[in-house]
Parts: sequence; C-alpha cells; structure tokens
Amino acid sequence: MSERMINSAWRLVLIGVMFVLGCAGMFQLYQGLLNVLAGHWQMGVIPITGGVVMGFAVYWLASHRGELVDV
Repeated sequence: MSERMINSAWRLVLIGVMFVLGCAGMFQLYQGLLNVLAGHWQMGVIPITGGVVMGFAVYWLASHRGELVDV
C-alpha cells in the first residue's frame, strides 16, 4: 500500500516538474521573441536560449519517464 502511494507521489512530482519547466520555457521563449520583435535582439537571446534549454529538459524527462518511474 505504501509503495503504491510513494510510486504515485513520484509520478506526480515528475509530471509537475515537466509541467513547470514546460510553462517556464514557453514564457521565456515568448519573452525573448517579444524582445527580438521590439528591436532589442541582444536582450532576447538569453531568454530564447533559456527557453530552448528548458524545452530540451522537458523532452528528455518525457522520453525517459518510463525509466525514471517503475512501471
């Protein structure tokens, strides 16, 4: 019983981390795109880079989710 609860909690934490990283990455990309469109391309490079890195992190977590959680 407790093992099932721990497994469910770990799944919830993992999905929560992917959700938060995904939302933060999309926000960063949007912020960087607005900076680039406003003509401040130097200020837009860092948020775009951060958003892309967060996107790759979410992709990696999603692709290895089965290995991180015992199915």
